[in-house]
Amino acid sequence: MSMYRFYLTALMAGVLAACGSGDPVAQSSSGSDDDDGGDTPTTAVEGNTSSFYPLQFFVEGDGYVDEAAFDSIWFNPVIRGYVIAPVNSVSLEPLEAPDIADYSVTINEEPVSVEEQGLMMQKIIGLPVALFTTIIIDTSGSTTAAVGVNQTALIDEVKDFIASAQASSDETISNQLFYIIAYANGGSGVEGLLPGFTSNAADLNSALDALLAGDAWEDRGSGSATYEAIVKAVGSYSGSGSSEATAVDLSSDGIPDLRDGYVFNGTYIGGDATQLTGIAVSNIVLVSSGENTVQETFQKADAEAALNWQSLLQFVEAEGTDIVNTSNGEEEEAAQEQSSVEASGMPLWYVAVTGSGEEPDSSIAEMASSTFATNSKAEFNFAADVINAQISSLNNRIKPDNQYLVRYNLFERDGTHDLLFSSVAEEGYTYALTTELDLTGFGGYGQAQPVVEITGPKNSYLPEGNVSLENVSTLYPATRWTVATYESADYSWTVGGNPRSANADGSITISSGDIGQAVVLTNDSLSSGTTTASLTVVQ
Repeated sequence: MSMYRFYLTALMAGVLAACGSGDPVAQSSSGSDDDDGGDTPTTAVEGNTSSFYPLQFFVEGDGYVDEAAFDSIWFNPVIRGYVIAPVNSVSLEPLEAPDIADYSVTINEEPVSVEEQGLMMQKIIGLPVALFTTIIIDTSGSTTAAVGVNQTALIDEVKDFIASAQASSDETISNQLFYIIAYANGGSGVEGLLPGFTSNAADLNSALDALLAGDAWEDRGSGSATYEAIVKAVGSYSGSGSSEATAVDLSSDGIPDLRDGYVFNGTYIGGDATQLTGIAVSNIVLVSSGENTVQETFQKADAEAALNWQSLLQFVEAEGTDIVNTSNGEEEEAAQEQSSVEASGMPLWYVAVTGSGEEPDSSIAEMASSTFATNSKAEFNFAADVINAQISSLNNRIKPDNQYLVRYNLFERDGTHDLLFSSVAEEGYTYALTTELDLTGFGGYGQAQPVVEITGPKNSYLPEGNVSLENVSTLYPATRWTVATYESADYSWTVGGNPRSANADGSITISSGDIGQAVVLTNDSLSSGTTTASLTVVQ
């Protein structure tokens, strides 16, 4: 039985959620302005084939977190959120027109109300992706000139990887941030070469060139602490490793940690997280010639745990897995059986520096997402392969073209409450996220205030910050978390500080002439809450 838990950060005192689906000006996700306001189903529905991938990171592992959990999506004051990829429960292909009515969303087994609690599912348009790439370079005795490795050519190819990535037409790839680690022996032999992540090509090239100066390549010893280098590249670990050596805290070792997760316009603890602004994802490029020979603290199991402590889940062909998610660590069996899942951890791209006819180290290859054997120690050509692997991995793991945000207003206060988001497909792959939410002591919370939002066509969700003309050319007004309704005349728009006349449906059209300008939406009839929203137009 597979048991997973859904983590909830501590709730902070402050103004809390009220009610409402908001006004009808924003287009519905079906493209219509009509909303039946009905409840979602609670049991399997005949003919229903709607399922989903959870797109929130699952975290687990001793030394990383206290308990296995999903990173939660919560907006202040208490707006419940989920990020999912809706798919057909049989084929696992993206749904053409997913509908929140085809899923079960309940609190204490009672359906969440579309009309009163503002339950909605919105396609996320243009969520910015921040890709963090740590390059680990093996400088052990098996990568020296003495064994035939052309170190200059190898470093030149690493430079070419960085340059080619920065020249990529894929915006996520071209904007990725890099960090470089060189290693040989363990301990101080695993060395970070930069102050932090950077996209500055001159700084990256300078750090790489320094490895070729004088005897710098041999400065870290002759051993090969590959597992330790991987663990330190991931970071965040606190413990003594499988070898039960002296405890270390890698969150403060000077090497920046690789942390995956969604980014907000504030912090939940700080009480000002109201919108998504992006997602951070990480990967490692390991350039190494041979097997791990140093296990002073970290062994293979530690490297595997590091790569998998933050993961996204994928369906596997198995039956009978119960999905249980709790906020307080209490394990309870789910009432319904769900399909089995497996973790897709942080990608490790293994560039195996091998001669012709030599095989990559099998222990490292077993941990890698992909292995690229150079088949030469004198000439190297792996840059394009690694970049293509990065692109494929991003599309498969975070599904940028099939991201949906589910939100609703949580009315419940004091006591313990069971929150469920589940597929109710009649057949195929199904999944459920269940949260046991303990709000004991929070009965004094007040009501949420209305929030004005700028949406895209069909009520799509636009992350706070920029709106790209490549994705959207029409913007719509909306007011969330209130049962009051607002018409087009209740809103006003400015672009670059100048009034912009709205279309008959309340929307405005943006064009290339608006690039660089701030779009500001104001609900002129709203007397409380957040009355304005803004986005900046980009190409």
